[in-house]
Amino acid sequence: MKLKELKGKHTFTGVEFGTKKTYWGEVNTAKFQLDGVTYVAVENPSDGYRSYLEDLYTCDDKITNPIPETDVVCVHKATYDDILEVIDVQNGETILRVGTENINDYYPVCIFEYSPENLHINKII
Repeated sequence: MKLKELKGKHTFTGVEFGTKKTYWGEVNTAKFQLDGVTYVAVENPSDGYRSYLEDLYTCDDKITNPIPETDVVCVHKATYDDILEVIDVQNGETILRVGTENINDYYPVCIFEYSPENLHINKII
């Protein structure tokens, strides 16, 4: 599955970071839920200096720490990166970034960034 396939409006209900054993050894993962579907992003650590998003697939796992349903819009950034940004519709702030930065550079970097402080439900009134 490609990140760009997730563009558009969704309901976000959580994210969970972890690891997975692969033939590269133990690698980082990010699970996130959109519209009740759990997506798993898997890092390829490459040679230790470079990394990139290796795989994106769905699974039946539930997120262990769900959040209240949040309306989001997913934007795919593809000029120099291959990044999916999950943006809270109510305040316009980015709450999740997943993908590869500097994709055509000598040192691409896999990105799993979660900013729960940007969720509108976490803002101080």
